[in-house]
Amino acid sequence: MARARAAAAGRSYLNRPVYLAFATSPPSAAADFIDRVAESNPEAVLLVVSRQRPRRGEWIEVRAGQGTGAIIAACRKAIAGRLLAGAAIHATRQGSEWRMRMAGLSLAGRDLRIYNDHLDHFPLRSAGVLWRHVRWRWRQRRRGVIWWNALASAAIFCAGRRSPTRAGRRLPPREFKPGISVVIPSRDGRDLLASMLPATLADLTAHTAEVIVVDNGSTDGTAPFLAKEYPAIRLDSSAQPLSFSAAVNRGIEAAHYSHTVLLNNDMQIKPGFFAALRSAFDRTPELFCATAQIFFPPGQRREETGLCFWRKQPDDEFPIYCAEPAPGEDGTLVLYGSGGCSMYDARKLCELGGFDEAYRPAYVEDLDIGYRAWQRGWPTVFCADAQVEHRHRATTSRYFTPDYLDYLVERNYLRFLVRVTGDIFPQLWREAIGRLKNRALAGNKAAQRALRQAWREALSRRQPPTRMNEQAHRESLTR
Repeated sequence: MARARAAAAGRSYLNRPVYLAFATSPPSAAADFIDRVAESNPEAVLLVVSRQRPRRGEWIEVRAGQGTGAIIAACRKAIAGRLLAGAAIHATRQGSEWRMRMAGLSLAGRDLRIYNDHLDHFPLRSAGVLWRHVRWRWRQRRRGVIWWNALASAAIFCAGRRSPTRAGRRLPPREFKPGISVVIPSRDGRDLLASMLPATLADLTAHTAEVIVVDNGSTDGTAPFLAKEYPAIRLDSSAQPLSFSAAVNRGIEAAHYSHTVLLNNDMQIKPGFFAALRSAFDRTPELFCATAQIFFPPGQRREETGLCFWRKQPDDEFPIYCAEPAPGEDGTLVLYGSGGCSMYDARKLCELGGFDEAYRPAYVEDLDIGYRAWQRGWPTVFCADAQVEHRHRATTSRYFTPDYLDYLVERNYLRFLVRVTGDIFPQLWREAIGRLKNRALAGNKAAQRALRQAWREALSRRQPPTRMNEQAHRESLTR
């Protein structure tokens, strides 16, 4: 009897009509949309077409780069001869999944139901209701919405174009002696150097080491101060301010030893810092970088930790973030090492050509080089026992406004996508442009400025060489 009831239930399920819900809105709104579609069609089996697994319904996955025809084919395969009762799309201002919307229109035709921001809905065949909705939405649009949508569309279109990108500095390969070279870029940082150098030099006494300070266009007497107080420190002076990448590349070129540490002048290291970083290279084969655990001064929110990952659900947040370490967590594989407190294999660093000087004046260059190392199979790990306290933006905030610094992060992230990523570029680019558009609509000045530049960045797109499955790599370093 139980078997007969189960068979009858199975036949009943297969005989039920199906309803397609195309989750064309951001993840934060998609769950409510799916719930509303399910509530409106209780007799049908819900099929959810989305990029991320939904919490209810059968999932039809939409993958990166999948065209409208492929989405339609996947839907028809999932329907598998059952009756299609209809389909729905979520027509929100933030949504940009036009391929999914076209697939819904193709499958449901005039029976396609359109859900708005308030989850009210109407069929496409109701021309009068549709016209009133479009007219209302047009009147509700804030000034500049058309402009930001047009810029976002142009940026996505231009990303299909490819042309050569300017090559950065190339560091010649050479032999290195065993030891540690510490490179400290500094611009008008005499007071910061006076604060951080005593602990740095004390922690280096147990190692064969050298310290190189790149005096980056300083006017505060940094050079005579170092010559008097720390004559053993090697000084590389630039009369003009340099970008972070250009400054550290000068130090990397001058270094003699097998392991290079980049240390910002606003970092205060804890005892055992260099030993903890160096020991990671003995434990991890082909290691490219060991990065420190970052703390902030008491009373300040901890914006960095050293545990850098892709964000699990980026939505409108920056796609890369720092996680809080779990108790006892050490040696974790991470996306990249902070350019302000990490140790690198000097030979591999030179083989990659050093830091890309396209990231002017600062930010994202450490993500770039860490990702390029991963493409060659060279990992980066988190070292919990190598600890620093970071006086965040102690130098950059002297010369740039907070809005401009936020803009640099956004623009340089776009620059990273077009210069370094390969197979997953289309997906990451659409996510980045969609996020910038949504933030621009909300009035964020940094996003508005970055979106105005995005199409120019896209035109410099090149296909970088890669030796890894980038999608699998992204999933493995996602939290």
